[in-house]
Amino acid sequence: MSFIYLGLGNITQNLYVVPVTEYFGFARSEYSFIFSIIAIVGIVANLSYDKIYKSMGIRFMVGSGTLLFAAGYFIYYKASSLPAFYLGASFLGIGLVYTSTLTFSMLINSWFTENKGLILGLIFAGSGLGGAVFSPVVAKIITNYGYNRSYLIGSIIFLILSIPVTLMVKEPTVPITDMEISKSDNILTTKKTTGELLKEPCIIAALFCLFMFGFLIAPFLHITPAHMTDRNFDYIFASEVSGVIMLILAFAKVFLGVVNDRFNIKVSMSIGLITFIISSILLFFMTNKLIAWLYAISYGFALATLSVLIPLFVLAVSGEEYFSNLIGISVSLMSAGAAAGTPAMSLSYDFTGSYDLVLIVFAVLGTITYVITMKTIKKSSELINNSSLVLSED
Repeated sequence: MSFIYLGLGNITQNLYVVPVTEYFGFARSEYSFIFSIIAIVGIVANLSYDKIYKSMGIRFMVGSGTLLFAAGYFIYYKASSLPAFYLGASFLGIGLVYTSTLTFSMLINSWFTENKGLILGLIFAGSGLGGAVFSPVVAKIITNYGYNRSYLIGSIIFLILSIPVTLMVKEPTVPITDMEISKSDNILTTKKTTGELLKEPCIIAALFCLFMFGFLIAPFLHITPAHMTDRNFDYIFASEVSGVIMLILAFAKVFLGVVNDRFNIKVSMSIGLITFIISSILLFFMTNKLIAWLYAISYGFALATLSVLIPLFVLAVSGEEYFSNLIGISVSLMSAGAAAGTPAMSLSYDFTGSYDLVLIVFAVLGTITYVITMKTIKKSSELINNSSLVLSED
C-alpha cells in the first residue's frame, strides 16, 4: 500500500508541475495550489478519522482511500481547467489520509509494544522505494505520451489494486489506552481531556513544531524538479534526482527508526532537521550535478521526518496514554503547514522569478524550528510524568 499509493500516487505528483503549467499556461502558484488542497482536505479527514474508523473499521478506511485515489487521478486525466484539478486534489487529499500516516500509526501502536521506530520505518520505506521506482517511469511516460496519459494509467492501476489491498488489511486489536478499567479492580483513574492537554505549554510548542515541519520540509518535494529546470538541468535528470531522493528516503526511514529505538527521539529528530537545513543551502547553491546528488541524499533524510518521525515525536511528547488524543491533531497541523508552505514558495517564485530568496528564509526558519523542537523534547518528560494515569486503591 505504501509502495503504490504513496510512492506512485503521491510522491510523483511534483513531476506534473512543469508539463501541466506549460500546456495550459497556468501560473505555478495556481497549479501548485492542488498540493495545498490535498493538505487542507487532509486536515479535515485527519480530524474526523478517529470517529469514522471506530464506527466503520480500518478496512473501510483503506478501501475508500484506494478508490478515492483512482477517482482523483481520473479527474486529473479529464481536467482542462484549474477547478477540475482542484476537485481531483480534494479526492486525493482524503485518499492519502486513509492510506498513509494515520492508518499506519494506529495499526503499529495497537499491534506492537517494542521497536516501533524500526517497524514504522520499514512500512514508510515502501513509499520511498515506490517513489524511486516510479519517478523515472512517470517522467518517461509524460515525456513520450503526455501528462494526461500518465494520469490515466495511474487511475487504472489504483482501481485494479483497490480490492486486493483492502482485503489484505486486518482489523487492529483495541489499544489498551482506549479500554476502560474495570471497577472490580478497585482502581480510580484521572486522565486529562484533549482540551486540557492543548493548554500545556509543551504540547503547544510541539504542535507548533509539527506545523513548521510540514511548512518547511514538504514544499521542497514539489519545487525541486521545477527549480532544477530553472537552473538549466534537463527534465529527465531532474526526475532522476527525484528518484534518488525517494531511494534515500526509503533507507532514511528505516535508519531513523532504528536510531530512535537505539537512542531517542532527540537524536533521530536532530538528524532529520539538520539535514533539512543543509538541503536548503544545497538547493540554493545548486549549479552542478555533484551538488544535485548531495542535495538528493540530504533531502532524502530530511523528508523522512514527515513520516516515520511524526508518530514517534508525538509519542515522545504525549506518552502512550495520550497518543490517540493527539495523533490526529498532530498530523492535521503538519498537513496545514504543508498547505501553507507550498503556495508560499510558489508565490515567492511568481514575484521574484526564482526560489532563491525563499530558500534563504526557509533555512533560517528551519534553524529556529530545530532549536524549539529540541527544547520541547527536553521538557516533555516532565509533562508525561505529571499527566500519566493516577492509580489508587479504592
